[in-house]
Order: sequence, then C-alpha cells, then structure tokens
Amino acid sequence: MRRFVQGSGGAFLFLWCLLASVGCDNSGKKACVEDRQCDINEYCDAKERRCTPGCSDDSRCPTGQSCYNKQCKERICGAKATVPTEETEPCYDGAPNEVETIVAQMGGQCRKGVRTCIQNGQTWSACYGQVRPREEICDGLDNDCDGKSDEGRSDCSCTTGMLRRCSTSPADAKVDKPDELGFCRSGVQRCGEDGRWGPCFGEIRPHRNLEQMEKCVDIDADCDGLPDADCLCDPSQATRSCALSFEGNNQMCSSTSKDVQNEGLQRCERRCLDPKKTDCQDAEAIHAWGPCRTADNKPLSLPAPEELDPCDGKDNDCDGKIDNRSDKKDLPLTRPCYPGLPGCVLNQEKTLYLCEGLCQSGVQRCVDGRWETACEGATLPQKEVCDDNQDNDCDGKIDSTDSDCP
Repeated sequence: MRRFVQGSGGAFLFLWCLLASVGCDNSGKKACVEDRQCDINEYCDAKERRCTPGCSDDSRCPTGQSCYNKQCKERICGAKATVPTEETEPCYDGAPNEVETIVAQMGGQCRKGVRTCIQNGQTWSACYGQVRPREEICDGLDNDCDGKSDEGRSDCSCTTGMLRRCSTSPADAKVDKPDELGFCRSGVQRCGEDGRWGPCFGEIRPHRNLEQMEKCVDIDADCDGLPDADCLCDPSQATRSCALSFEGNNQMCSSTSKDVQNEGLQRCERRCLDPKKTDCQDAEAIHAWGPCRTADNKPLSLPAPEELDPCDGKDNDCDGKIDNRSDKKDLPLTRPCYPGLPGCVLNQEKTLYLCEGLCQSGVQRCVDGRWETACEGATLPQKEVCDDNQDNDCDGKIDSTDSDCP
C-alpha cells in the first residue's frame, strides 16, 4: 500500500482522483467525455476533455438560471415561451413624469414600443418602435405630443413644389450614418398647395426587427450606434453569408430590387459585454457576429426616397417601381423647368423657379430614366398689355412703369 506524507496536498488530490476513477490535471479538474460527468455550473470542455466552470446549456445551471456565453445567470424573461425570443412585451423609455403623462394618453405621434427577451432569457432588448416626444418640426403633425402641431415654429411656410430632406427619428438617433451601423435614413418632404410642408415620406425610423434578431443579422435598428444583438460565433469561422430586409413607413421592402444590395457577409468579431467599452479583458468579452456588410466590408445599400437621386432609372426605394414619387407612388417623378427665357430663375437650392409677373415654370416628367425634353405648363413672357394692371412680359414692371406702355 502506498504511503503519503501528511501535508502533501498534491498527494491527497492524486488519491481523490484515483478513488473517483477519473483523471485530473495539476489544477484538479476532472476528466470527462460528456457534461453529465461534471457538477452543476460546470460543462465538459470538448477540446480539453476536462470539467470547466460555466455551462454548455441550461441543464448545467441551477434552477431559475439560464446559460448564455457559457455563463449561468438569473433568467429574468422567456420562461413563458418555448423559445425565449418569442416572448415580447410593450415598453416605453423616458423620465417618470413623461412615462406617466405620455403613456397614459399616447398623444400626437408618441407610441409605445416592444422589447424582446434576448440572451437566452438573461436580459431584455432595447425598446424598439417607441416614439417619444421630440422637438416640433414643420410637418403638420404633433411631434412633441402636447396636442398641438407645428407650434413655436416660424419657418413652416414654403413655396408649393419645393422638396427637402426630413427625419422624424428621435433627436439623438444616428440618421444617414451607415458607417456607424446606423440603420435610419432620412426621407423627403414636399411643399403642398397650401404653402405648408407636408409629411415626411420614405424615411427609415428606429424599429424592431425580430426576424433579423433571431437570425443574428446584427443591425442597429434602434439607431443608437450600438449593435442590437449579441449573436455568438466561433472565432475559427471568420465569415458567413447574410441578408437584410427593410422596414420603413410600415412597409417591408421586397428585397428583390436589383438596385438595392441587401446580401453580404457577417464577420465574427470580438466585442466587450459592456457595449460602451472598446477595450476589455477576455473574461469580459465575447465573439459575436457583426453587422451584415458587403464583401469588401462596406455598408449595404438601403432604400432611399427616389427624390434624393432622381431619374436614374433605378428602384431606389425598393417598392417595385422606378423613379416614382414617395408621396404618390403611382405618379412619376417630376421636376420644375423653364425654357431659358427671361421671367423665371432657378433658386439656389435648384428645387424650383422664382418667376416675375404672369410667368410660371412648368414640369418635366421622368420617363425610362430620363427627363422629358418638353416643359409642360410653363407660361412664357408675352407682349405687355397696358392698363390691365399685370406684368405680362415678366420684366418686373406693370403698365405705366413699363417702357412698353406710353
């Protein structure tokens, strides 16, 4: 019989391993071939063949906990669903007084969002789709949710036919920032016949895209500059194929437009568990699938209003139609025109003509990716008619002040 010197910790550890009929390394880890040979809060590392602290699935965690990123933590959601990500609930972020007043009445454009159970039930996602009060913009809507629209704005009047970029996303959202993961895009406003700016069409607002979260197609759907999901990957698998679907104005993009590149690659990236950190120890980091980008690691193309890149023969907004208006989908794009005679000049923004007297600009339609030559509806200078109190020849002078009248 072997004898061991009292006080020799290594000898006693060796004896314990023999009695347990398993091998041990110098750290005392049990040898294993499957998880059930290990204790709770341990799993069998397939590479080392040793019981390792952590977990491989929920069965290795104590009751009430779940396994994510090889760590057992308290399950705070998902218990009611077969798959945790199937559990959702309404949500609304904001200061307590804002939550009490706005959520109670949900006035104006404000509305609740939805959050989803993620990380295998260990946390909730961000609140997607919520609309909180924001500064009033000129769109005829109640943006700050106080029961009034466009109040406090002195710049809401405009010239009929003018276009401009617009966005109703929260003020702190990253809009038109594809290099920063931002998913949101601006839209366009058209000045109506009443001389007021109309609604914002064609924009992509912060929204919830559960399907893409489940597929781990990491996008910044809430447009805060941070990835929305931690979808774990093996560093040995460098890339995988992916595709984005789009949601804007409550319409799903067909993803079949040849002019919108929605297929690309995801890269397995190291990131800190705390999304606000860029540098962290391995114990505080994970490897997760990054955003879906092109093969040369550039942002995928996203739908955009046709008016932002007009008459290029492409379906830029991915609605199945080419060069059509954002506000009236069945109508083609048009632009103001004037034959080059005196009477009208193009404004600095090149969005409309400023005319004198009775002269008026016309419109050109976009057909097959080209602007028509004809300028329809334009009113050109005419011979001055004296004593009619109108500027017929569009020189800025009326009747008695015009040299054409005696």
